[in-house]
Amino acid sequence: MEDLDSMLNALGIKSIDELFLDIPEDLKVNMKLGEPLSEYDLINKIKKIGDKNKRNHLMFLGNGIYDRYIPHLVDEIISRNEFLTSYTPYQPEISQGMLTALFEYQSIISDLTEMDVTNSSMYDGYTALGEAVRMAYRINGKNEILIPENIYKSKLSILNNYSYGLNIKYVKYGFDRDTGLVDLNDIQSKVNENTCAIITENPNSYGLIDENVLSINEVKKNSLIISYYDPISLGIIKPPGEYGADIAVAEGQQLGIHMNAGGPLLGLFSFKREYVHKSPGRLIGEGIDKNGRRAFVMTLQAREQ
Repeated sequence: MEDLDSMLNALGIKSIDELFLDIPEDLKVNMKLGEPLSEYDLINKIKKIGDKNKRNHLMFLGNGIYDRYIPHLVDEIISRNEFLTSYTPYQPEISQGMLTALFEYQSIISDLTEMDVTNSSMYDGYTALGEAVRMAYRINGKNEILIPENIYKSKLSILNNYSYGLNIKYVKYGFDRDTGLVDLNDIQSKVNENTCAIITENPNSYGLIDENVLSINEVKKNSLIISYYDPISLGIIKPPGEYGADIAVAEGQQLGIHMNAGGPLLGLFSFKREYVHKSPGRLIGEGIDKNGRRAFVMTLQAREQ
């Protein structure tokens, strides 16, 4: 009220109504709007009004790209120059604002997944998974990858593309037809000395939270675990780092990017610290400049060559 009184005094009036004295009384309408709504509630209210004309059906397609609620503030922020592009300049240390944002992003995703290291992103979730397979191959040199039988065909297509020329063989493991969850016994029977990694999905392609995934660490033997997760789901289910994932990847579109007919997207890529020199992408590290101030740099760049 103090702010309101201050503004009224500055204008030389006693009430807000005096601002509208030029409007004839017979044209004024008391709409009784009630309490204001949040942005999210307002959008839902408008959608309900629109449903009277054309019903909006729930959409379960998308192959990992979904129509999530994105506050309009996000669009405003990412239109700023320091966020508009994901690319770092040729002399990145000059752009401390960009590097700070990327470092904070890495830290947040590492906290979310409970993984040691996160890089400064891949193109999308599927190509991140392809890079994870190549990284696993660099780590142990084995050539068999176990994948879910119910994996999306489009995802498998990307995997085949990324592993072309590496002599990698994809072996499908089954799932329980009654529950939709992975068959741990089938995985155990297919893991052998040539198994490079086991790809898990949680939630899976049926949208089910797969509790059996949490036990794959018990049957993996000497292979690696590559977890393909849903970042939104980690608010309620165990993160990849908690059940022993060596590499964790995801599609980050639903964290604040519109569907855009399939792109551009965001690939989340995290892994255990011991594999950092086998990892793809760029890493932002924290250091101290010559004046003793906190500064950020692109670190471990030799591994990119």
